[in-house]
Amino acid sequence: MLASMSWKQFKFASKVTEADKKNDLKSLNRKLDKHLVLVLNQKVGTDKFYMLPQASWQEGGDFTAGVFLLCQISQRRGYPKKELDFTWLDRQELQTTLPPNYSKSVSQFLIDE
Repeated sequence: MLASMSWKQFKFASKVTEADKKNDLKSLNRKLDKHLVLVLNQKVGTDKFYMLPQASWQEGGDFTAGVFLLCQISQRRGYPKKELDFTWLDRQELQTTLPPNYSKSVSQFLIDE
């Protein structure tokens, strides 16, 4: 009886967060129903573009472990640091923010929502 009463009183939290209302692209607490991807504003030649984080390949490196580690650092330490020019974007935002050819390549390996 108590369980059914508690269930009737349960209210789902809103999917729209304060970060959504403020359009805070630096927050992971937005678009809770979407996959968000970290992009950094990086210099390529003389121009700057938003791109996925990159690092030089090191012999013996494990891509899967590197991605997992980046996610853990992100959640625990607030990476990337606020002084970096970064943003968390959903699929549609990636298409309008990334350079067109780069966006097309990135979209081919993203996980379906």
